[in-house]
Amino acid sequence: MKPYKIFYLLAFLLAAAPVFADSCEGTSSVAATNQHYKVYGEADKEANKWNYVLVDLQTGEKRTGPFPKIRWHAHLYFFISQDGKRFAVLDASAGHHSDDRFMIYDSAGKLVVSLGMNDILTKDELSKVSYSISHVDWLKPDPVAKSWGKYLAEDNAVSLTTIADREVVIALTDGQVIAKDK
Repeated sequence: MKPYKIFYLLAFLLAAAPVFADSCEGTSSVAATNQHYKVYGEADKEANKWNYVLVDLQTGEKRTGPFPKIRWHAHLYFFISQDGKRFAVLDASAGHHSDDRFMIYDSAGKLVVSLGMNDILTKDELSKVSYSISHVDWLKPDPVAKSWGKYLAEDNAVSLTTIADREVVIALTDGQVIAKDK
């Protein structure tokens, strides 16, 4: 092989490496648990869909149901209220869609509200969103919780940190978005 062809091949492989490194089509689900309840998602690969599972830890009763707004390629993080009446699911990074990123459900699995990046981020933050082949970068992970957000029991809300390092608190009762300065 001629030296210039080797050079072009190496240049192509180096340029394409980040693309190939991010060709994720997988699924993941991080459960939320408190003293009384646990909620998580189950990926049904054969049906190409997601289901939620809400478990009453006192009685062992399980409720399951479909997640019609969750796309197949998803990395889900769950949050649950202390009383188990509401739970939220955050699709923090998978795919390129901007809608249906933070959804709140009641304990029967009925959708209360669905928020997209446009509902959570400012215009300036939206301009800073970056995309790879299969993911989107719009939030900063919480280093303490090692998650994309944390449940605030005293407010019955979830705290997220945007890509611009701004704290956003979302009430589990109605999905109201409250910005806070850090």
